[in-house]
Amino acid sequence: MLHSKKKNIFIFIYGVLVVVFFLSVFLSLTFSSSHVFGENIGFGENIVYGDVNGDNSVNPLDAAILARSLAGWSGYEVLINDTAADADNNGSINPMDLNCLTKYLGQWVGFENLPYITVTAEPTVTATLTSEPTATPMPTSEPTADTSSRIMVSSTSGSVGDQVEIKINLVNNPGISVMRLKLDYASNLKLISVQDSNYLGSYAHGTDLNINPYQLYWTGADTSSNNTYNGTIATLVFEILYGDSGNDYGITLSYNIDNYDVYDIDLTPVLFNITAGTVTLTGLSVTKMPTATPTPTPTAPPIPSYVSPYTYKEYDKSVYCFDRDRILIGGWDFNKAVSTDKGMQDFVDFGGDFLIHATSKLVLPFAEKYNIGILAYKVNTERDTFSSASSLADVATIASFDTLAERYSTYHCVWGDDIFDEPHSLFFDYFDQIVDIYREKVPTKMPFFNLNPLQHGADSNDPYAFGESYQEYIDSYANTVDTDYICFDLYPFDNEFCGFMSNYFVNMDIVSTACRESGRDFWIITQAGAVNGYGIVTTDKQVSFQAYTSLAYGADAIIYACYTPSWWGPETSIVNALGVKNPLWETTKKLNSEIHAISDIYMDYVNEGVVAVKSNFNNYNNQAYKNIMNQLDVQNARSARRDYTSVDGFTNFNFGDVQYKAILAGGFGEKNGEGNAVMLVNQSDPYAPVPTTVYFEITNQGNTVTAYIQGVPTVLTSVDGVYSVTIPAGEGVFVVSD
Repeated sequence: MLHSKKKNIFIFIYGVLVVVFFLSVFLSLTFSSSHVFGENIGFGENIVYGDVNGDNSVNPLDAAILARSLAGWSGYEVLINDTAADADNNGSINPMDLNCLTKYLGQWVGFENLPYITVTAEPTVTATLTSEPTATPMPTSEPTADTSSRIMVSSTSGSVGDQVEIKINLVNNPGISVMRLKLDYASNLKLISVQDSNYLGSYAHGTDLNINPYQLYWTGADTSSNNTYNGTIATLVFEILYGDSGNDYGITLSYNIDNYDVYDIDLTPVLFNITAGTVTLTGLSVTKMPTATPTPTPTAPPIPSYVSPYTYKEYDKSVYCFDRDRILIGGWDFNKAVSTDKGMQDFVDFGGDFLIHATSKLVLPFAEKYNIGILAYKVNTERDTFSSASSLADVATIASFDTLAERYSTYHCVWGDDIFDEPHSLFFDYFDQIVDIYREKVPTKMPFFNLNPLQHGADSNDPYAFGESYQEYIDSYANTVDTDYICFDLYPFDNEFCGFMSNYFVNMDIVSTACRESGRDFWIITQAGAVNGYGIVTTDKQVSFQAYTSLAYGADAIIYACYTPSWWGPETSIVNALGVKNPLWETTKKLNSEIHAISDIYMDYVNEGVVAVKSNFNNYNNQAYKNIMNQLDVQNARSARRDYTSVDGFTNFNFGDVQYKAILAGGFGEKNGEGNAVMLVNQSDPYAPVPTTVYFEITNQGNTVTAYIQGVPTVLTSVDGVYSVTIPAGEGVFVVSD
């Protein structure tokens, strides 16, 4: 689920109010006027906003006292200095002051400072106590300490450009109410995301991930007793920007025990030992990019040129019984209910070209009639998945393919065979033998294998690859299985990934790069459906976002999963289980029309790489969307490692003075000419997409610039050499300069 800091602030404020009755029973002590808090009510001339109890320090103890006072805890009302507690300076003490103070303590953007004012000294107000006041719990003179109590930062390893996970764990927790920690990390690391485990209750962590040290702050608002949880309290994702191979780069935590950064329900400071973590750099050393200076001659040595790990091959894709010189639109899953004349006519009207996982053989005569391609399901070969086959003993023998040509289907609509979905890497040598058999016995047909998506970091061990990383998994396929395409599935919109998959762009980059540098076509199965109960129905803008983003990476085939529901909720796919069109059918039909309209011009160009362009995101408070923007930074770092930092033929992409805008720019070169093209994809929040206007220039001023907006070509005219185009929400625009 998405964890909104705003939501947690309100939990902080109102959670205290809900539990006050129970807490007042718990804290039924007598109040004494000799307590140090009472003596600090007189502040003198300088009022420090947020210093609620007047100890000349603004810290979590002030938030606790203010929260308990607002909740009506007996005795706390006399501890509050009204002026200092009025954090928003509106003359009233209310939950908004607690909101401001909590955000200040959490280092939220926009709350870096509370107001400081100088006032004329007034006589100290003396609190009038009842004859038998209730006492306030006081800090003890010494913090509680258990030498085995520890906050531990995990360690990991990775290569430059990777995203790696670091976990923060509590061990032998003696019991705490509030914890505020400073996270310090090496300068070659970039903090990408912070995922709270929700075991310590409400939190108000910092909103600016670019601040080092970063602040972690558990407010204790919804606790009526000490929290003794042991285990992971937060998971951090860092990107490795540069460094020397074999070196360890530190990540540590700290807190001020004298400033009440960690204390228990009785306001007693709690002592923990800290165990720091490290990120060990594997792979090649990469030097930090030098900061630009006015010096005309660079002083830093150049970074070595990129060397591809793949061998490029010119494949003859004209041998197949279907046209590979166009963008292909596919549908995954076509059940028995739609395996009819009407069902196939609907798919034709939808704009589909071919089907995978059409599980009923009834589909074949209708596909033949309407010239729809079929990657056949258990017609000519067996079909396996990761769950059905875990070893070579579970799949058809190579010998069983000896009679493939003699028994092959005579339907011309059969383009090939769906052989394995989401395989383990142990099958790759087996697949390559099958490819050789197809080229010998049925050379016009395609053996189809669909690979796994990225589950963890690019260089983390992957469950589908004998302990290999996902990068190694794709490298192994590209260097072993001689298909002239690579296909994988990727479904980014899912509550399991807090709204948007954390490694979406890395996954796109890994597979598209393998295709680009080995001469293969890039096929992708995108999300068109949702799991029941997750609360997220994939929208038309999210479907088009995936399609145009795929095209920016050079996709040649886009397959929607699912046409009929398969594993998705039946009302969320394109057509439901009975063959009735869901809302996505009409909107995706329009999208398909746009894609087919640009197919000819798009296929005249070859993809060269991608870069992201962002405007200013300072003070932006939507952390979930900022995490997507951080992924674009990672993409740029990965592209830079391959010496791809700009789009040929185009320059100076920008958004004018508009903040919070971003695009993904996929660069293309003309196959048989000198022209250039770019696919500009709107990267506004996919949960609240809006149009984006981008400005740019071209490097060849004599060229004609044509933008294909929703499939319609429009010749652009520059103003003082600057072109502009507005990209519809959730879409992309293909711009050609020739």
